[in-house]
Amino acid sequence: MRYIVIRLNGYAGNQFFQIANALGRAKKNDKILLDTYVFKRTAFTYGLKDFLLGNRISLPKSFFDKLIVILSRTSFLLTRKFPKSIQQAFGNVTENSTLYSSDYYYSNKLCVNYINGNWMSEKYFPSENIIRKNIKLKFFENIASEYSLLDKSISVAVHIRLGDYLDPKYKDSLFTCNEDYFYKSLSYCEKFLGKKLNFYIFTNSDSDFNYIKSNWLKLKVFNLQRLSARTFQEDLFAMSLFKNIIISNSTFS
Repeated sequence: MRYIVIRLNGYAGNQFFQIANALGRAKKNDKILLDTYVFKRTAFTYGLKDFLLGNRISLPKSFFDKLIVILSRTSFLLTRKFPKSIQQAFGNVTENSTLYSSDYYYSNKLCVNYINGNWMSEKYFPSENIIRKNIKLKFFENIASEYSLLDKSISVAVHIRLGDYLDPKYKDSLFTCNEDYFYKSLSYCEKFLGKKLNFYIFTNSDSDFNYIKSNWLKLKVFNLQRLSARTFQEDLFAMSLFKNIIISNSTFS
């Protein structure tokens, strides 16, 4: 059996991308192990357990699996500043660019490969069928019941990513979808659907929603609502129930 160890990093959207990339690399019988070591030193957390089907993708449970993760992580940390050829010799794969690159290296000869990066391109992913076979939305009965009361014909989910995107240190590296973007998007929806709509805002926190209501004055002409604050798992499921969604440039979107 061959193993692919993923160095999970970032929030939920990033983790989904990293897992999809591993599925794209894996052969039929490869086992995918998740390394959450980064989360011990950051504010990021792991919360995808309920989304993964079967035993092919999992946190290391047995002593042998834990040993594989520790040894492959150590190999990665010791060689990550070495030339690519040396990293490859040890089975370590590091993303070179945030854009898709067809020349990323990968060793098929070793029984363990350690994967590091964000892999934010669907070109790294396997077919839709493989993703659906391994990843599935968790179902929340209470949310499904609550949202069944909404008139789907006039309801639009709007995911707005603010939070750390407002931090000045990210200003030059991350484009934040601003008030004008959402004003044009909301206006387009009403024009395209030909009726006054209810827009349900999904954000990282209540403070983000309050910021939007207080500072994005152009949006006051729209009916903006925010349902009770939820976990990201619940938000993801809730957004999937809408026929119409406005997204931002976030991996969660």
